[in-house]
Amino acid sequence: MEILKKLFSKWNSSSKEAVITQEQLSSLFTSRYHNYKLLIGANNKILEIISEMERLLTDEGFFYSSSYIKSKTTQLGVNVLRAIKNLDTMAPNKYTALYTAFGNIRKKLDDVLEIKIIETNSSNKSNYILSFKDVSRDNINDVGSKMAVLGEIYKFSDLLVPEGFVMTSYLHDQFMEYNEIKPEIDRLFQIHEKDKMDNIFKLSSAISKVIMAAKMPPSSVDEIYKAYQKLEESIGFGVMVSLRSSASFEDSIDNSFAGQYSSKLNISKEFIINAYKEVLASKYSPTAIAYRLNMGLWDEDISMCVGCMAMVDASAGGVIYTRNPLDNEDDSIIIT
Repeated sequence: MEILKKLFSKWNSSSKEAVITQEQLSSLFTSRYHNYKLLIGANNKILEIISEMERLLTDEGFFYSSSYIKSKTTQLGVNVLRAIKNLDTMAPNKYTALYTAFGNIRKKLDDVLEIKIIETNSSNKSNYILSFKDVSRDNINDVGSKMAVLGEIYKFSDLLVPEGFVMTSYLHDQFMEYNEIKPEIDRLFQIHEKDKMDNIFKLSSAISKVIMAAKMPPSSVDEIYKAYQKLEESIGFGVMVSLRSSASFEDSIDNSFAGQYSSKLNISKEFIINAYKEVLASKYSPTAIAYRLNMGLWDEDISMCVGCMAMVDASAGGVIYTRNPLDNEDDSIIIT
């Protein structure tokens, strides 16, 4: 009887191992198939980016700016590394040399991209504030694309534009430097995983706390209040204002960031500084971080300018997109 028990015990053990092995094989197949699909997706994205750059290279009306080159190079790097990782997962330790090759190429590209390319629009590195009457496409680097276009409308059209001013990229850069925020943001990006939205939410919250706790650069508050006082002189005492984001790449032909940055409405004088920092912090909203990572944009390439405009009594409001923000090839006008 004891012999039979041992025999059946061995049989049951063997059967159980077979079931486990089958489950493991099924799980392994599922995992490798998933990695294969991700590999193909990354490869297709690489080919798509290269094809786009080659097409634009023959377009005489397109200007290859340093920001565009950095953006596309980063997108390529992200997808090449993604392809290598998925290949390595499918065949462990067989393609590890690709990491070294990728690192060497990445370093060479970074060295080249570190060379400063002279932009056609030089930035005015002295003004915290620019009035709308001084804003146009000529100083887009100072005021961001959104405010640059608004400045053109204000100066060169018969359309009614609320009075206002722009808190420039120089103010943003000085704010970050004065509080030594950039190294802290770099540290937070390093310690937070960015593969899941939950982690990106935590990263966003941590950066927002740093920005909101920071102090304004010396004399910048006085400059902001002086600009507000001019609005009062033009419109009336206690004028309420709106603060609108106008970041680099925002509403550009290659990147939209539509709805991802913050706007603050009905702001009184005593809350302008706090509202300004809230708009700065919205550069690191969860959706903005995810979008920037997906588009391969570098954090240091984006300065957050902020437009400050007098509130108006409007009978209606909305947004007009002169091009589909989700599709560069679609030139439909969208009204929301």
